[in-house]
Amino acid sequence: PFIASPGTHCLAFFSQEKIIGINMWNTGVISDTIENAKILCLWLNSSLSLLQLFGVGIAAEGNWTKIDEYMLSQLYIPNLKSLKDSEKKKLLDLFEEVKNKDWDSIFEQFRKRDKDREKIDKTFLEILGFSGNEIDKILDRIYKIILGELQCLSQTTEIKEADEDEF
Repeated sequence: PFIASPGTHCLAFFSQEKIIGINMWNTGVISDTIENAKILCLWLNSSLSLLQLFGVGIAAEGNWTKIDEYMLSQLYIPNLKSLKDSEKKKLLDLFEEVKNKDWDSIFEQFRKRDKDREKIDKTFLEILGFSGNEIDKILDRIYKIILGELQCLSQTTEIKEADEDEF
């Protein structure tokens, strides 16, 4: 995807329909049930996951980004089997709440501090054992870092396009 472009709204999606596409990966190996696939979709769209993708060195040229399947194996993901029933329910309810949202671009989600993105992130941080003020501080830092990365990708594209216009 063009991660910093206006047309990229999410990094992962869930479908029960069979789909064929370019550069798509199947998470069936990690998520053995529909419920786990929905939770994994939330996780892959969380800021905690996006931050990790920047950390493992997603291939980027300007704002074009390629996330290869092998990179997924380098990400920390929640142990879906160790989630309590109440945690699974909370995540599945959240999935149902946001699944049909008309998301802004990823860049705008961070620029505006999207409330639904924040709800996803807070829910995962709570499950990981963080609380209140601690979560707010973590998210302030993470959002600042990710917004900076997205701005750099956008500026790189603008510079490259300007250079190409000279020829």
